[in-house]
This record gives sequence, structure tokens and C-alpha cells, in this order.
Amino acid sequence: MNKPKVVTLCGSTRFWEAFRDQGLKLTLEGKIVLSIGICAPDSMVLANPESEDGKRQKSMLDDLHKAKIDLSDEILVLNVGGYIGNSTRGEVRHALQTGKLVRWLEPDKADANLMRDHRCWSEPPKDERDGSTFCVVCRQITELLARSVAS
Repeated sequence: MNKPKVVTLCGSTRFWEAFRDQGLKLTLEGKIVLSIGICAPDSMVLANPESEDGKRQKSMLDDLHKAKIDLSDEILVLNVGGYIGNSTRGEVRHALQTGKLVRWLEPDKADANLMRDHRCWSEPPKDERDGSTFCVVCRQITELLARSVAS
């Protein structure tokens, strides 16, 4: 058996249904899914803390999610309706800076400017679609920009 891909889901906890649905979909595709630790309507309490303790906890949870990204082959950004909050933006930047593939739930609403923040590695990973050594992130940016020009 081939080693399954590891995918971390990233996005606003307000879209907990998307986390649930995409987690199930990817699992049924044979992928290992890393996600948020809470998937309920009241998860917004953790996302928007008011107390100092709550803010420290949110910072810890943000760091924990970046550690999950480090364990992953790729991330799937749950950009429902094109929304990307500050924490998610930080997670995408972290994924790009560590050479992870970034996929978008709604690719037509992906943030091409954010995708420009990546670093090309001296030995870019092979693109699974055609085996080329073209940087997969550069390819994603090129495709996003081409779509935005065409629309």
C-alpha cells in the first residue's frame, strides 16, 4: 500500500460544516486528514476570544495548526464564499513558506496575491499532474492569475 497523502484543512471555524464535509470526503478518498480540534457552531467562541487567557489560547491553537501543516503534504483552504480570515491567511503563508501544496475549496476565489508570498526552492517538487519540475506553487499562481485575467 502506498503511503496516503496527509492533508490539513484550513479556514474559518465559522465554516465548521465545510470542515466536517471535506474531512469526510478526503478520508473516503484515502487521505489522512488533519483538522481543527472543534467542529461545532460554538467554535466561534474560540476564534474570537475577549479575555487575555482566551487570546493566549487562540495563539496556541494557531501555532498548533501550523504544526499540523508541517506534518502535511498539502493544505486545503476552505475559502467558503472567498472568505479568508487573518488566521487562515497566516496558515496559507506558513504552508507556502514550507513548500506545501496549497489547494482551494473554491479555486476561482483563491487569493492570487497571497500565493505570491511563497519561496521557490532550488529543487522544486515535481508536479504530480505531469511530472514536471516546475514549482507547483508557481504553477498555481500562474493558473490563478490566468483565470483572473480571463474573467
